[in-house]
Amino acid sequence: MSGDIIPAQEMQIPVKDGELRWISFNARRVMRQGIVLGIEGFLRDVTEQVATLESLRTVSLRLVQVQEEERRRIAREIHDSLGQQLTALQLEVTAAAHALKGGVEVPKALQDAVHTIEESITMAQNLCYDLRPPLLDDFGLEAALRYHFTEYQEKWGIAVDFTAEKLDHLLSRDAETALFRVAQEAMNNVLKHAQAHKVRVRLGLYDGRIFLRIQDDGRGFEPEPVQSHGRSDHFGLMTMNERIELLGGELMVESRPGSGATITAWLPMSEGRNDDNS
Repeated sequence: MSGDIIPAQEMQIPVKDGELRWISFNARRVMRQGIVLGIEGFLRDVTEQVATLESLRTVSLRLVQVQEEERRRIAREIHDSLGQQLTALQLEVTAAAHALKGGVEVPKALQDAVHTIEESITMAQNLCYDLRPPLLDDFGLEAALRYHFTEYQEKWGIAVDFTAEKLDHLLSRDAETALFRVAQEAMNNVLKHAQAHKVRVRLGLYDGRIFLRIQDDGRGFEPEPVQSHGRSDHFGLMTMNERIELLGGELMVESRPGSGATITAWLPMSEGRNDDNS
């Protein structure tokens, strides 16, 4: 006699003292000649395992928060110290170059110095943005994404069509950060692997959940499990997935060769960006 395996189920049940325990229920149908005779199975107390997984999730989320806090601190230090010093140096060198005018040719070395300082200021600004875009903290996810896509389009020549619903107070700072990082990584993948000409991005609300969908018209790929280590872009997908799962969401990847790719991140609504400090 044999039968189909019934997928394992986990549930909370009360015990004698009223405490709730997590129970895993495994079962299979007992059959003979196609007739179900009964079900056999066993229960296993997995309360400790569930608690351990929840503790790991909490620690992982805190590590992500600490990473973002450190990114914010470093970006601020670069802006407030190195950025200001470079700007002051630029003014001084430019003033020196102007002082030499009036019939006197400005030395090429001085001209090169002005150019190098200007490039250094741009590099410092880009580094600050990559570490932690100030728009994300000051004006929220939509503004940060809109600026990011505008810069991306101007820099790489890939058209980005971005639409967003008003989601004020529906996303925590952690959720906004996670979705922004997903967008960053997805757009990096488009640039490195997709050979796309256009990307459509939508931020919205559906069926009680927030979603961010990035869809490109590139060459596509054969989807593999997000946890796969097979390709360099899959490491990026793994990172996206981990960030989203930590917040109780899910990441969906749809693609096939020659038909582009769609990445959708889903997150539950939260209590709003003013309620946490990460």
